[in-house]
Amino acid sequence: MRTTPAATPQFIDYFMRTFIFLFSIFMSSLPCEGQSAFISRFPKVSVEVKLADHSFQSLDSVKFLLTVTNRTDSSQKLLFDRPKMTYPWGTFVTIIDRITNDTVTEAINREMLSSKIYSEQELKDLRAFETLKSGASISQSYFLANLAILKDYKQDLPPGKYKCVLSYYGNISNTFDFTIDKKISR
Repeated sequence: MRTTPAATPQFIDYFMRTFIFLFSIFMSSLPCEGQSAFISRFPKVSVEVKLADHSFQSLDSVKFLLTVTNRTDSSQKLLFDRPKMTYPWGTFVTIIDRITNDTVTEAINREMLSSKIYSEQELKDLRAFETLKSGASISQSYFLANLAILKDYKQDLPPGKYKCVLSYYGNISNTFDFTIDKKISR
């Protein structure tokens, strides 16, 4: 008689993460009126990140300025920070531990975890689209914790040195470094 081994918590965790990742990819591939119309015309832009500082106490305090510049010869319509303003649309973040070279973030973003899907009409009604003329830029400050989904989502980044890169609709930013210092206990 064959017995099935008991699933370990690590296996269950791995299975759930893999399932969520694959399910997210599957769901994002399904046609949706508003998003699918936009996906077919992803913006062609340059992406620049400037940190407010290089040393921080926690991931929650890592503040940066994101600048997206239209480098084409014509105007482009894009989604940037509307209808939500805590993170820009279409943005993925990868954080790598400089010592171990391990990626500490998941391969998903906040949008994939959102339960709201907007139709194109809703996006128009919300005035979510920005028209960016040739050579023009749009900038907004964000906190990295609003974009990054850590693999160990129950914890903050431990003290250490990290490198990071953002992708805005497939347009890769400059790589930037930051340090998480030991927390000061009071």
